Amino acid sequence: MSRVTPQARRTVKRAWRMAGLVKAAVDRRCSQHEKTLRVPSADKVKRWQRLISVARSRQYHGAERSLGKRLLDALNDLQREVDDAIYVAAASMAPRRSISLADVTADLLTIEAEFPACDFDFTKQTIAVTTEPIEIEYTHLGAFRIELELRYLGQSCPYRVVAVDPNPATCCDSTTHPHVQSEVLCEGEGHGPIKLALAEGRLLDFFTVVNQVLHTYNPHSAYTTLGDWSGTECRDCGSTVDEDDICSCEQCDAQICSGCTCSCDGCSETHCDDCMTKCEGCRDQFCGSCIKSCDRCDNSFCDDCLTEEKCDDCVNEEEEEATSDPSEESSEPAVHALCVGETAIPA
Repeated sequence: MSRVTPQARRTVKRAWRMAGLVKAAVDRRCSQHEKTLRVPSADKVKRWQRLISVARSRQYHGAERSLGKRLLDALNDLQREVDDAIYVAAASMAPRRSISLADVTADLLTIEAEFPACDFDFTKQTIAVTTEPIEIEYTHLGAFRIELELRYLGQSCPYRVVAVDPNPATCCDSTTHPHVQSEVLCEGEGHGPIKLALAEGRLLDFFTVVNQVLHTYNPHSAYTTLGDWSGTECRDCGSTVDEDDICSCEQCDAQICSGCTCSCDGCSETHCDDCMTKCEGCRDQFCGSCIKSCDRCDNSFCDDCLTEEKCDDCVNEEEEEATSDPSEESSEPAVHALCVGETAIPA
């Protein structure tokens, strides 16, 4: 019979101690029968939608794009809040499955053996494992740390997926994996197995499924596709293109793709759509340096459509006003009305 080493005893003791915290968290989750549906993000969604409508009506394209990103974040938060409420409601109705300390301890010992790194934090009550470096379709994404927080075990997403050596998408620093954004995993088909494993305290199954999801790729549900992983995002259309297909606006330095560039009809320099103005006369597009305002009506015109800083319509109006006014006053002096026997005198 092989002798158990002191190191092995300490390992089993640590796992047993953490298993006690896991069991307590699972039991606490099972005791939650009700939870008020709280969706504070719903108000944020309405607010961003209202502001986007205002920006669109006023043709504030830059503001509309910025508000659109905030709306997307609010919708993601709203989805998580609703999932949280659904998860708690379903868990309260599901039959309770009691777990033993021995089962949880066995899971934890297996986890320590199968993953490159495993960490138990008794103070924060977290269990974290580190995956092997992940590479999908020749894109190196690096290793990820899957950190389960036991205090949030009754919520929809009690774990974080943190890039150890991040290689994020060029267009979004918070997207470290096609299915990970802001340390939240888009679970896809793994959603059901992950929730069930957590509800029953099967930690080995939980970490295994999350690890498998991280090694898969679905371009249809990706935050950023691998085809767009490296490149630059166009400020106008939002697409990610190669560096060779990106230009800078001569006026505001915005990064725009070749399909969104505008050439000024006056100086032929490259500009973004926001920095271009249409001439009210010839209807061509001009940059801010090649467009002026009519001194009379303040509308925008190019140099060719202005005469002495005025547009043709205003010049014609001034000429009409000048010809319609009397140029000279009558030279005959005014006199008082004559009565019989009176002499006319100047007024």
